[in-house]
Amino acid sequence: SVTSDNCELCTFVISIAKQMLHNKHPQDKVLIYIDEHICSHLTGIAKKNCKDMVDTNGKDLITNIQDGIQPMLL
Repeated sequence: SVTSDNCELCTFVISIAKQMLHNKHPQDKVLIYIDEHICSHLTGIAKKNCKDMVDTNGKDLITNIQDGIQPMLL
């Protein structure tokens, strides 16, 4: 089940990614930033879910954002 915390986190991650891509940061730098500056500050299952999302779906997430598709996370 998705909690409101997860949805808020997803929205935040997407907004960071969109901003970085808009500022011409490369995909890999965006994913590294999310991992190091967002996921690493979380705890427990949220941290694991965040890292799993970056590792598993990160490239698709970036592609969807670049293509203007609203990503569906979690």
